[in-house]
Amino acid sequence: MTDDFDEFDIIERHAKEAAARRLEEAKAANAAMQARDEREEAERKARSTRFTLEINERMRLAEYDRHGVDPLPGFRVSIGMLFRFGWKVEGVLGKQMLIPPDPDKPKRKTREDYHRERGT
Repeated sequence: MTDDFDEFDIIERHAKEAAARRLEEAKAANAAMQARDEREEAERKARSTRFTLEINERMRLAEYDRHGVDPLPGFRVSIGMLFRFGWKVEGVLGKQMLIPPDPDKPKRKTREDYHRERGT
């Protein structure tokens, strides 16, 4: 009777098992590294967004300071946007104040204004 057992079979099987373990360990390490990179990227993005929002808010408030008025309470709009909608800064009793647009004379163009300009 021939013996089917070969000592090289054991060595080969152990080598394959070791290679499979190393492959799984490498996959796990790569997954952990990718998760860490994604978490760090999300944190960088959040910091960048916070920084941008803070700078934008400072610039918005600086616009109001430049015109000598306080921002409208409850609104987070630039003074330039208010100007486009007809607001003005005027001196009232020695103090600069934001004056809303006259509701009878809207600064914003209406559909009729556009039709009149085009001649239709």
